[in-house]
Formats: sequence, structure tokens, C-alpha cells
Amino acid sequence: MRYGYLLALCLLLCPACAKPPPHVDGNLVFYDKAGNKIASAQIAFPDDPVDVPADSSLEFTGTYDLLWSNSVFPDASMSQGRFKAQAYGSEWFVDLNDGAHDHNVILFARRGSATLQGEWHHATFAGSSSKGAFTLTRPTPGPTPE
Repeated sequence: MRYGYLLALCLLLCPACAKPPPHVDGNLVFYDKAGNKIASAQIAFPDDPVDVPADSSLEFTGTYDLLWSNSVFPDASMSQGRFKAQAYGSEWFVDLNDGAHDHNVILFARRGSATLQGEWHHATFAGSSSKGAFTLTRPTPGPTPE
């Protein structure tokens, strides 16, 4: 019983001990449909993803790490791994769990000047549904497009 009081006293006297660590955002940020930030990841994209001519496509792979997420985000489907990306003109498609058919996170986007912005979907055996928006900014160095 003494130890319980001691622990409670330590938590009261040390506010930093009682707070969860602050969220560190990566270059990929996920939002729910209300616009609340719900997850962030660091994703390795090519240094300068270029606009792809409308009549051609680009495909490449890379890696990502989920830095944090709240309970709304389907983090069981992605914590780290390899992604597969395809671009058709300014339209981009990023499969964050390439090869998975259930509990997958897929990004659909249009490329802006230095960002990809669009919707993220949670795909399951029952189907896919839009869960909110995402922004991928200033891609970090990564693989050269194939």
C-alpha cells in the first residue's frame, strides 16, 4: 500500500511523467473526415517526383515508418514496410502495404508543387472506403524511380 501512495505522489509531483510524449510528425500526415490529425509517418519518396506526362506512367517502391497514430487509424495494417507507387500524369496511387488484400491503407492523390494531397482509404475484404485526407510534403530522399 505504501508503494501505491509513493507512486501517486511521484506522478503528482512530476507532471512530465504523467503526460504522453508529444507527437512527432513525419512527411506523411493523415486526417480523419473532420480534419483532425490522426496519424503520421515518414515515407521515403524520390527526391523530386516529377510530373508524369498524361500519356505515360511511372512506378516505384520505397519504405515507410508509422511514427504515431490514434485509435481511429488502422495501424494494425501498417507500422512499417514497403510501399508501391504509381503515377499517371498528376494522378498518384500509393499502396502502403503492397500485396495485402485485407486491412490495407491506400493513398489517392494529385501532385501539387511540393506536395501530394488526397484521400486515404482503408481497404478490407469487404471493400474500400475513404477515411479522410492526407498530405505528403517535401519527400525525403529515397529510391530512384524505375
